[in-house]
Amino acid sequence: MVRLADIRPDSNVLLMGPGPIGLMALALVKKMGARRVFLSAFARSTARIAVAKQFGVDDVFDPNDTPLGKVDFGCQIDRVLVSTPPATLTDAMQAATKGGIISYIGIRWGQDAYCTFEANDFHFKKLQLRASFASPAMFTPLALQYLREGVVDGDALISHKFGLGQIAEAVDIARDSSRSVKVVVTT
Repeated sequence: MVRLADIRPDSNVLLMGPGPIGLMALALVKKMGARRVFLSAFARSTARIAVAKQFGVDDVFDPNDTPLGKVDFGCQIDRVLVSTPPATLTDAMQAATKGGIISYIGIRWGQDAYCTFEANDFHFKKLQLRASFASPAMFTPLALQYLREGVVDGDALISHKFGLGQIAEAVDIARDSSRSVKVVVTT
């Protein structure tokens, strides 16, 4: 997702979704020297927002408070990284400036797999939508290398570890984004 977004030092980036993938992308975007980096996250995702702040996000916006197309970022958003459901691509397109690149990773099924958007706005803004489906997992070795070398703080991404006998508790905590980032269950 980050590679496809073509991040440069003059990029102003909006990251949509503070899950583990989005947070790793945030860390990488900061390491690549993006000028400004913003996060769209629900306020209830306090544990994930805390990690985003640790990784150096410039500001966080809750799309429930203000639609992303109406947020004053104080700059033009030329890169949008989306790790949220397909329906949010419309928000990404509204937030992106003319010539912006939207990099997307996400899968849903049934009716949740669809999105609609104003094609003329997409066309006249000269936006690019780049899908980053990760199969085969070509970049997994690189992601693991970044974690091993400390390019991305993997410990910050794992909020809880449980043994297999604690699976019920692990699932309960994983469902609560106010307390969890990534829950790991080991044998």
